[in-house]
Order: sequence, then C-alpha cells, then structure tokens
Amino acid sequence: MSRGMFKFRSCLGPVAFLLYFIAGLFSIRTMTEASTDQISPKTFKVFVYGTLKRNLPNHELLLDKVRGKATFIGEGHTVDKFPLVVASKYHIPCLLFCRNVGNQVKGELYEVDEDMLLNLDKLEEHPHFYERVVEPVQIYNDKNSTESKTIDAWIYFIKKMNAQLLEEPYLTDYQNADPDKKYTARYLRDSTHNHRYEILAPPVMWGSHLGPDEFS
Repeated sequence: MSRGMFKFRSCLGPVAFLLYFIAGLFSIRTMTEASTDQISPKTFKVFVYGTLKRNLPNHELLLDKVRGKATFIGEGHTVDKFPLVVASKYHIPCLLFCRNVGNQVKGELYEVDEDMLLNLDKLEEHPHFYERVVEPVQIYNDKNSTESKTIDAWIYFIKKMNAQLLEEPYLTDYQNADPDKKYTARYLRDSTHNHRYEILAPPVMWGSHLGPDEFS
C-alpha cells in the first residue's frame, strides 16, 4: 500500500475505508459493463430491388423488430448492369447474375443486424435459390440530391438461372405495377407447383443434387 493510501485509510478509519474500497470495485464493474453494452452489434449492408422495397408485399419483414433490426439508408442503383426480370407463374422479381446485361437496377439500401440477415436468407432461400453476393451500389444522399456515394452491399441474385429468363423484358425499377404480372404471396401459391424449376437451370446443368422435397 502506498504512503498516500495509508494516510487516506488512517483518516477514514478501517470500516469507512472498507466501504470506500467496495464502492470503488462496484464503480469499476459498472463502468466495464456500460462500455461493453455500448459495443455496436455486427451489422450488414443489404440492397433490395424487389418485393422487400417500401410499399411492396414483403417489406413488412424489414419492419418486424421481432425478427431483427433494419435501418433504411437511402435509395440508389447497382453500379454494374444486371437483368432484372419477373419470372414464373407467381411473377417473382429475379435479378440475374449476368453482368453487363440489362440495366443499372434501382433499389433501397438497408443496414441490418445478424438476426435480420438470417431472416432475409430464409425468405430468399439462400444459397439454394437466391444467392447473396457483395456488389457496389451507388446511393443518393436524398431524393433531390445529385450527390451520391458508392457502398458495397449484399444483393440477392439468381445465379444458376434458366437461360430462357434472359429473353424476358429487363426492368430498371420493380414496382409490382403490371396488373398482368402481380406478385403472388407465398400463402396464396399452389403447394403442388414448384416455381423454382421455372427459374433455375435444370439441376443436371449445375451439378446440384437437390430434389423436389428440398425445394418445397
């Protein structure tokens, strides 16, 4: 014990010094816990271009705090061109992983936590149906601004695509507005119809052993 601490103990008396020492330990523990609580959880940037956008059928997932956290960052578009098509009898928006074909696709950027990312993976059936890929996106600071910044973000693509999808019209900004191609929610779909076979290439072409049961 230092001379200064000994003098301090003598002034307080043994009981008071013990109480002071315990209070000090408690304060250190409280400060440590507080600093630990302030550590930010791991987050991810996700760019959405289809039914997850605001005012579209699956956006409610991003608003569901029980399933995780999602924070809107801004609107923008992909830096590279990709073909965005509406596919299958259920009119599902699919961004095909075919670079330099199609358009710079418009969408929205979100920052999500790990729980929300896992739920997005579940919705998109990553990696067996859609596959998550990091791509640069150009995000505008606000709607009326010409200033923008480029950010790397996860995007859900169809990589093992049916080549016939490349014959469909390419979209720039999906809005689910075509009355003849309205998106069909999952709970309204025919359980006996596997739409994935309309979108994905035949399994023999890309070496998958997934069967119908694994796509249900």
